[in-house]
Amino acid sequence: MKTEVLLRSIGRINDELIADAESEANTKRKPGWAKLGTMAACLALVLCTGIATHAIRSNATAGTFTMDVNPSVEYTIAKSGSVKNVRSLNSDAENALSDVAPGKQSVETALTRTVAAYEACGYMENGEATVLISFDSRLDANAELKASLSAEIQQALEQTDAVGTLVFHSELTENAEAAKIAEEFHVSLGRADWILTAANKTGLPTDEVARMSLDELLKFQEVSGISSVSVSKFISLEEAKKIALKDAKLDELTQKIVFTREELNRNQGKPCYLLEFYTGTNQYFYQIDAKSGSIIYAGKFITLSEAKKIALDDAGCKDKVSFTEETLVSGGIKTPYYRLVFADVKTQWTYRIDAVLGIVLEKKQKETATTESDTADFISLEEAKKIALKDAKLDELVQKIVFTREELSRNSGKPCYILEFYTAKKQYSYKVDAKDGSIMEAYHFILLADAKKIALDDAGVSEKVTFTEETLVAGGIKSPYYYFAFESATARWTYKIDAVLGVIMDKTCDKIISSTPEFIGLEKAKQIALEDAGLDEAAQKIVFTREELSRNSGKPCYILEFYTAEKQYSYKVDAVSGDILEKNTKWLSRQESEPVSETVQSSDSNQRRIG
Repeated sequence: MKTEVLLRSIGRINDELIADAESEANTKRKPGWAKLGTMAACLALVLCTGIATHAIRSNATAGTFTMDVNPSVEYTIAKSGSVKNVRSLNSDAENALSDVAPGKQSVETALTRTVAAYEACGYMENGEATVLISFDSRLDANAELKASLSAEIQQALEQTDAVGTLVFHSELTENAEAAKIAEEFHVSLGRADWILTAANKTGLPTDEVARMSLDELLKFQEVSGISSVSVSKFISLEEAKKIALKDAKLDELTQKIVFTREELNRNQGKPCYLLEFYTGTNQYFYQIDAKSGSIIYAGKFITLSEAKKIALDDAGCKDKVSFTEETLVSGGIKTPYYRLVFADVKTQWTYRIDAVLGIVLEKKQKETATTESDTADFISLEEAKKIALKDAKLDELVQKIVFTREELSRNSGKPCYILEFYTAKKQYSYKVDAKDGSIMEAYHFILLADAKKIALDDAGVSEKVTFTEETLVAGGIKSPYYYFAFESATARWTYKIDAVLGVIMDKTCDKIISSTPEFIGLEKAKQIALEDAGLDEAAQKIVFTREELSRNSGKPCYILEFYTAEKQYSYKVDAVSGDILEKNTKWLSRQESEPVSETVQSSDSNQRRIG
């Protein structure tokens, strides 16, 4: 029974007793049962008073603890160990926690809600945040309660996947100077104590020290008085790469392996490493759980050049052809494949090559009415590759080089070989004249991942931002460049990075006005999409392949792509209102696992085709 209900009951009992007393004064003789009723009422009063007193004592304040990240927040703790109230100490916390209930709740609930709000605002990223927990003197004097709270706090923060280092701090003595700093800079007394210590040790002005991060302030603390706990326990990038290579049965010492993507990201909210790498015959895609090291996703595809070779060998036309289409169709389907369209002087072929097994799934051919040209005097593909590598000053015997495109095509009507290849540091694009072997075009680009890092480092933000555009602008311009647009919770940036030199050509930064309507959050958007699709994550296996905050006609929206065993789905959900802006559903063919339109079917009732 709640305290307020008990108190109301006590009030009613008191009224009844008073009424009985008044009645007895006007009555000469009172029946025996009435006396028994009065005694029962008194007993109930004593009992309820005792229960109420216990409830009041349990709900009495035992002390407070604070949590500092950059926002600072204070939790008032009852003697029962639950949180009585949550109070923001600065504007950052106030803005982040505007929708978080301040009332009575468990410690785990309070911390989980706080961390989720901080993550949404960009204050805690990639499981690397340092968190300072400070106990006031009242809690510090209650060893049993403090130990219980410490264990509960650590357990709660470990489950969030957001905290890297957790530090416990005690405020053993009152410090007027620390209290003044706390009031001036709107931080907890624990952080104020750290600021004071660092200022005394460095001789720097207090306002300058107050701008330091918790990681920087931690360096100035006495080790003996600090209890630091590693919470994230992420595996390293190198460990993740070893796990992927072992699963792929590859050895860097004996094989040429080139990584083109190595990044810490998230998959359905869980931190993971995204890895993409090439060998001479295959390309690989891996998602590795950053905590457990388990493999979330593993994809092994033959390379585009290998798929083209299979198609050309099957067609019996060698490599004296022009390709008009070469596409990897892999998102959300059971059987990923390459779609290739190419032609020689007489015939056009269309092929679907299984991207995993390298077998021909489908092929078509038709005669063309083109005029035969003399190809006998063309240099070979191997000769063209040697010319490109020599120009790039690369040696296949001593460097890891992976070709991703090798094709005979045309440039302004002239036959040429188009070559694209990677090393660990650069990507290259060449057009070599198929007749005389002269170099028609040559580009040496830094990798996309390196260009993004240059932009992020210059902006002073981590990789936990949302990229809305990442484009290589190269065709027909003197200075090829990467164009990036990305944003955090507080600002938007655009960058032009020279694709050859890696220098910043242009940049802009616009602050995001805090009055901007709050976003619904990724999880809410996913829930809206799944409900609209009539899917239940608890009952069905649902795999998300794209979860991204982007824009649709200038409006912020979440782009979601996911699939089940039967269908693949694509949604755009308004990031503010939660309205579904766009959706698309495709069936997966039972025979070929090829995505097809839900509304378009072939005349054959047993097979669907791409709509």
